[in-house]
Amino acid sequence: MTCGITMRILMLADFYPPVVGGLETHVALLSKEFAMRGHTITVATVSYREEPTFEERDGVRIYRLNGLFQRVPSIYKSRDKRYHPPVSDPLIQRAITTLSSHSDIVHAHGWILYSALRAKKESMVPLVATLHDYGLICPRRTLLTSADKICEESGTLRCITCARNMYGLTKSSFSCYGVVSGRRMLRMVNKYVAVSTAVKTAHVRHLNLEPSLIDVIPNFYSAREAHMPVKQLTMTRRELPEDFVLFVGVLAPYKGVDVLLASWRRLPTKTKLVLLGMRFPGFSYPSSNNIIVFENAPDALVKEAYSKCRFTVIPSIWHEPCPTVAFEAMAFRKSIIASDVGGLTDIVQNNETGLLFHRNDAVSLTVAIRHLLERPDIAHEMGERGFTRLVDHFSIDKVAPQIEALYKNVLDSAG
Repeated sequence: MTCGITMRILMLADFYPPVVGGLETHVALLSKEFAMRGHTITVATVSYREEPTFEERDGVRIYRLNGLFQRVPSIYKSRDKRYHPPVSDPLIQRAITTLSSHSDIVHAHGWILYSALRAKKESMVPLVATLHDYGLICPRRTLLTSADKICEESGTLRCITCARNMYGLTKSSFSCYGVVSGRRMLRMVNKYVAVSTAVKTAHVRHLNLEPSLIDVIPNFYSAREAHMPVKQLTMTRRELPEDFVLFVGVLAPYKGVDVLLASWRRLPTKTKLVLLGMRFPGFSYPSSNNIIVFENAPDALVKEAYSKCRFTVIPSIWHEPCPTVAFEAMAFRKSIIASDVGGLTDIVQNNETGLLFHRNDAVSLTVAIRHLLERPDIAHEMGERGFTRLVDHFSIDKVAPQIEALYKNVLDSAG
C-alpha cells in the first residue's frame, strides 16, 4: 500500500547490480519495491563492464552513465569498478539534469550525490540523499584514521595522510579536496536519510548540518532471503565444529577481531570460536586449538554457521553505520553480543535481543560471552526476540513506507 500518491522517482547510485555490495543491493531492492507499489522508478548509475547503457528490469528503468572520469581508466585500480569521485562529473551531471526533468523527486546514494547537487541548480527537482556511511565527511568513508582510531577532527590536512594508503598520494589529495570543498553545497539537499542515529550524529557534528534536515531510517533486511538455498559446499575440509560461537566480518582490527581473540583466550571453555570473513591486507589470524578461522568463506558456509552457532559476536571498534551482519544473525534467530558504538546500538536491544559491551574492552566482552555460554536458555530467548524485532522494524515492508512518507513530506514542503 502506498502513501496515497504515485511518484516519478529518480534513484542515483554509484553502482547497481550486477555489482555486488550492500549499497547496490539496497538501492535495487528499494527500487523494485517502489515499482511494485505503483511508482515510476528510474535508476541512473555509473557504467560497469559491458553492461547495457539502458535496460528495464523488475519494472525499473536503468541507465548506466559513462562519465568523464570513467573515460580515464589509468586513475582506477580496477578497470571494472570506476567509482564516481567526490566531485561533480560534468557528463553525469548533464545526464542527471535531463533525467530529473521527468522526475518528481531525486534520491541519491553515494558520491554520485555531488553530480546531483550540480544538476539540482538547473532542474530544481527536490533532492533526497541517504547517508549509508561517512563518505561526505571522510574520504575513506569510515571516520577512522590510518591507525584505525576514531577520527575526532575531519576536513584537515591529516585526511590526506589517512587516505594515502588507500588511494595513493595524488588520488588521496584529490579525494580530500573534493570532500572538503563540496561541503558548502550539502545544504542544497532537501532531506537526508541517516541509516542510524550514529550516522546522523556524526554528520551534524562534522558538517554542522541542522538535525531537522536528517531523518533516521534504518536499512532493511529480508529474513526470507537469508534462508534461500545457495550453492552447496564442495570442500569437505571446511567443516564446522559441533559447538561454537560465531564472528562474521572482515578479519581486521577495526572490526574488533583483536579484542575478540583477547577475550576468548580468557575463557576456560571447550566451545570453539569460529571466524568467517574476508582477509584484510596486512593481517592474518591463524586457527588454533579453540579458534577456527575460515578466510573468504562462501555463502553456504556462512549460512550453515549462522544456523548452527550458539550466538554471534560483533565487536566492532569503528562506528558501523548499520551493519548487515546484525540483521543476518537476527534472521537466524541468534542473540548478539555487540560493542556499544555506531548503528549497533540502534539494532541490538541490551538484555532483550542481545548484550552490549564497552567498545575495545576485552574484559567487558569476556563477561558478556561467559554469561551467554552459561545461560543458553537466555541466549535462545534473545534470539527469538531479535527475529521478531527484525520483522517488526527492519523488514522492507516496514522501512519502505517511511521513505515513501519522507518523499511526500519533501514534495509538500517544496510546493
